[in-house]
Amino acid sequence: MTKNLSKFKYHTLFIITFIILTITSYYYLNKKENLPLPTEDEEFNFIIDGKSYIMPTAFHSFHYLNSLNFQWKNLVEMNTNNSSTNDSQTALLLGFRAADGIIFLFANEKESARKVRNSVIELAKNLDIITDIKSEITSLDNAVILNADEDILEDRIIDLQYKIQNALHKKQKDNLAALVELGGWLEGLHITCKGIILNYNSDHSEILKQSHVAKIYIDIVNALIKKQSNDKEKLILENVLSNLIKISKITNHSHTEAFPLEKVKELYKISSDVKKIIESNDDNPNK
Repeated sequence: MTKNLSKFKYHTLFIITFIILTITSYYYLNKKENLPLPTEDEEFNFIIDGKSYIMPTAFHSFHYLNSLNFQWKNLVEMNTNNSSTNDSQTALLLGFRAADGIIFLFANEKESARKVRNSVIELAKNLDIITDIKSEITSLDNAVILNADEDILEDRIIDLQYKIQNALHKKQKDNLAALVELGGWLEGLHITCKGIILNYNSDHSEILKQSHVAKIYIDIVNALIKKQSNDKEKLILENVLSNLIKISKITNHSHTEAFPLEKVKELYKISSDVKKIIESNDDNPNK
């Protein structure tokens, strides 16, 4: 009996030690990469063609940079033209405008944030989800009007993001939900690169080491292209895909070395090109 008890204690101690070491190692690796882990409220789950994808939101990167006092002012190059030729483009644009709105709020550029709010509403109407997200828009409006502190503002932003995703998921449009997130990620990349170029800081450029995210989006967009029967939607997705492949290669950078300014400039050029494609009304955007 004593022998069995000792054996039980030994196994229990081993399991506890293993768990502690695993958590500690995971934390250390993350610390080494100088990036925080996304929390549950900073991730979305998509089902595309029967496959599940768990993605960190663009807000996760924004929040990280904001905690480092990243200078957001005058970085957004907002295009107020929200017209699109198909649902895929509309979803990508909604992601772009949502990212713009977050940055405007971080930069305390409230008049610009108001204009983006109107764009978000227009695009949400085009995707038939405006009634689903009205309450969250009102809550965010109130937080801005009352000059709520940053934590409350961020909570309202996350609530709105989740409501957009849930609304599309309920309509069985996970393809569009994924494209909204992709749009936000691409616009975030564009804005972030611009800010880093203006004031290079290796701590800030660490956030650009997101090749793993780009590869998942490559997988998602490939799956969407295969399912797409609309030629216009297929064309814009193919253009986005070609740029994602370039982004994936550049962001695949050693975790032990600083992400250099030269690569930031390359990413800015690519993200500018893909921004033009998504915001274009041209039926045949150039690859």
